[in-house]
Amino acid sequence: MMPGLSTSIHSAVLYYDGQLDDARYCLALIQSAAEAGAVVANHLEVIGFHKDGKGKLTAAITKDQIENDPTFDLKAQQFLNCTGPYADPIRKMANVDLAPRIRPSKGVHLVLSQEVFNCDKAMLIPKTRDGRMVFAIPFEGSLLLGTTDEPYFDLEKEPVLEAKEVDFLLETLQPFVAQKIEKGQVRAGFGGIRPLLQPATHPTPTPAPKDIPGKKLPNRQTKSLLRDHEVERDPASGLISLLGGKWTTYRLMARDAVDTVCSEMNISTACQTENHRLAGAAGFESDFWEKLRTEFGFDQDICQHLASKYGGRAKVPAALAAGHPELSERILPNFPFLKAEIVYAVREEMALTIRDFLSRRIRLEIIDWEAAKQATPIVAKWMANELAWSKTEQKTRAEEYIGLLDSFIQSSTRRYPNHQITT
Repeated sequence: MMPGLSTSIHSAVLYYDGQLDDARYCLALIQSAAEAGAVVANHLEVIGFHKDGKGKLTAAITKDQIENDPTFDLKAQQFLNCTGPYADPIRKMANVDLAPRIRPSKGVHLVLSQEVFNCDKAMLIPKTRDGRMVFAIPFEGSLLLGTTDEPYFDLEKEPVLEAKEVDFLLETLQPFVAQKIEKGQVRAGFGGIRPLLQPATHPTPTPAPKDIPGKKLPNRQTKSLLRDHEVERDPASGLISLLGGKWTTYRLMARDAVDTVCSEMNISTACQTENHRLAGAAGFESDFWEKLRTEFGFDQDICQHLASKYGGRAKVPAALAAGHPELSERILPNFPFLKAEIVYAVREEMALTIRDFLSRRIRLEIIDWEAAKQATPIVAKWMANELAWSKTEQKTRAEEYIGLLDSFIQSSTRRYPNHQITT
């Protein structure tokens, strides 16, 4: 079943699991909320709160991260804080006396060619030298290898794949595969932050020291912290916070949080999330991609991509492509992404930056950095047409994004002289 496995492996257990594209799933939730009556905004940052004489929240002070406009206020009767690893800073804005509840944990994945295993199966390595599990999972025609789990203290900085993490993950996988894996085979990688929940009485963690060449860092375990969630109401400010949790239980988390809000506002409405179908579910079936191919005549890989990314709504970008010959072209020859998707993402999915599209709409950034760099000028051109960017702005945005990708590549390959890494 897995031709790429090492011949040293003599037995295995086979089981089945699920997979989601987290960014597309998040977008489907946002679309579903908007269609249910919510007002949603992209790239809007909460930087503070207004309070009444009793300390209760009356308005959130917000700032547009794209246009850098002056701040403006959003008034509400009740505020719900669902900001994951960033929950504590919001809680402190509401009430400076609140103790921290989140222990942020960094996890990374790197991306290899699916030819490492030469199959569409995933692999779980249940025991590693740091006591955690590592997965090698097919995703978007590539192989995701991860993850790590270590404390993360600088929330202002994006977590990225680092060279020492590349070393650890490749060393962990190597005994299980037949061929030697070289570091140059790493196509891309990314980091994320888990919002691990600590008890209310847990002492405030001490920030980690700098990673100094030759110095072994103290072992701060995060794997034992809770992956569960908790809904907290602060009596002083009235802020309700949904703390901890994970994708697997998100609907239960949503129910618990919104039920608490309804209780505070004396609203008696039964939760409907259990049976609510998200945007894109209507009209979608397992053979939907074949219907797209019959109707629009695109190649099989394109139709499968459109079906998996947009569900039953795939006909909208497909029709946009079919109606404009240039938009029916692939962005890059070896990938199924269409130029029509750039236009569709701006018009229908709130994409405002090049990274919005390449990272959070079609996921090219997380599977192939060099391909994302090649796609950048094309994406910039079509986004500029839709968002009225000047030629200078188009060029600047493209250069800045390529520079960001280069920084990811440098981080994943950077070495310190005589640096002994201990993971």
